[in-house]
Amino acid sequence: MRMSELRPGQRAVLAAMGQGSPVLERLRYMGFSDGAQVELAHVNFGKTLAAFIIDDSIIALRPEDCRRIEVVPL
Repeated sequence: MRMSELRPGQRAVLAAMGQGSPVLERLRYMGFSDGAQVELAHVNFGKTLAAFIIDDSIIALRPEDCRRIEVVPL
């Protein structure tokens, strides 16, 4: 499933990240890698940003970036 399909409070494990996006490359440096656990913490009212918890950090991503990341729900 895509990371964009998670519901608030739902946890998942990163399975695969897309290639060729500068945003995804930065995420890799910040700990987003295959096998990392993430939790969708919040989606804003307009659904233009989603906040994810990974390790002890909260990172906001746009829906188009979330669609490039495959996850396996826990």
